[in-house]
Amino acid sequence: MEDLLKQILSEIKDIKSDVNSLKLDMSEVKADINELKEGQCRIEAKLDSVYDQTADLTEFRTESLESLNRIEDDVNFLTHKETQNEKMLFNLERKVFTSK
Repeated sequence: MEDLLKQILSEIKDIKSDVNSLKLDMSEVKADINELKEGQCRIEAKLDSVYDQTADLTEFRTESLESLNRIEDDVNFLTHKETQNEKMLFNLERKVFTSK
């Protein structure tokens, strides 16, 4: 009977040892989970920054395209006006030279 009690006590000590080992493992798992959560928060913050920068760049692109369209319109208008002026000058020169 005494041997049986010693064997039971020995097995209980082994179980306690295993439980303590599991507790340590769980502490490590919890620490790893916390690190993953912190990493995820950092990634989400960086992703938010990327979204903000993308929105800014999209807005800048739109503004740039609008500005380029206005510049193109202005260049087309100036080209048209220059052509008209050249035509008027040509006609004036022709009249001046033909009247001489």
